[in-house]
Amino acid sequence: MALTPRRSKLAGLECAGAFWVVRSQGDVWAWGSVVGTDGKVTSVTAPTAVAGLHDVSRIAPASDHACALFRDGTLGCWGNTFGAAIARGNHAATQRLALGKVPELTEVRDVQIGSFYGCARVDSGEVHCWGMRDDYFIDKKPRAVPDLGPTRSFSSGTTQGCAIRVDGSVGCWGLVHGRIWSYGHAVSGSDDSVRDRAYPRAVKDAVQVAAAAGHACAVTQGGQVWCWGEAAFGQLGNGKRGSGPANAEFVPVAVKGIDDALSVAVHDSATCAVRKGGSVWCWGNGQRGQLGVEGRVAARTEPAPVPDLTDVERLVTGCGSSKFCAVRRDDSLQCWPWQGKRTPQPAVEVATIPP
Repeated sequence: MALTPRRSKLAGLECAGAFWVVRSQGDVWAWGSVVGTDGKVTSVTAPTAVAGLHDVSRIAPASDHACALFRDGTLGCWGNTFGAAIARGNHAATQRLALGKVPELTEVRDVQIGSFYGCARVDSGEVHCWGMRDDYFIDKKPRAVPDLGPTRSFSSGTTQGCAIRVDGSVGCWGLVHGRIWSYGHAVSGSDDSVRDRAYPRAVKDAVQVAAAAGHACAVTQGGQVWCWGEAAFGQLGNGKRGSGPANAEFVPVAVKGIDDALSVAVHDSATCAVRKGGSVWCWGNGQRGQLGVEGRVAARTEPAPVPDLTDVERLVTGCGSSKFCAVRRDDSLQCWPWQGKRTPQPAVEVATIPP
């Protein structure tokens, strides 16, 4: 008799201030500062089923709006419309809309959103994005990223995104702190000729990519981690740090000392990787407890382990007041910083989510 693979209770966990979990049944539970499907934000103290969400395969939350990918491949969004964040409603004003479908998108396979920017990957492998890309342009409706081609997966940051193409190469597009990051150089944010196009990164055999506001990283099939972008706090993990474009790395650099990574997560100016065996190693900005260690660590330019954290399956960013949360193999959740403590602490609310 064949055994059914174990599905973690937290396999569908996503965060953006609030905690959101898609259960295997297709319903969604959330707690924290939750934007309901009526478009209103309320404080929810314990995991509660979100009304109106059924047959969901993935949730993509932001602080005051959210999108849900339904099992039939359609996409529904709700909440604040400013900046075309939900590809519906009045993009020039704060308007709160209830759950409604995004008609331009069908056969959607993945979705991620930020404060004013969102992207979805469709069945063909194209990535379509919408929202406020920068101070110059707003895409009111989803549009395909030019020159990207078919992709296997993607990650979108505040105003940028990166995707893994079907051949394992990585392509990126958009703005990082006012500059378009093309291959090997940065250009003015007002240069329309290259604004939207996907530029190749010198990473091969990528299996996962993660993009933040100022940097991005990719994990290769062999377990190496490559990062590029801003390096003010050592978040690239190559032993160097420095502020401004002159110290940024526009060509990917190898993270020191890691050759067995399973996944990588980026948040603001910090980076963490899950290694084979379930340990977590972090580097970059530690001023607010992002690195999971006691004491104030201003910056770390090379990876170091998060103490007493084991059996981790994956990392999630932006949960509540925390920068990182680790989903462990026993379905527990440990987050840092958490309730004034810089080391990983249990998020006990998880225990009340029905299986």
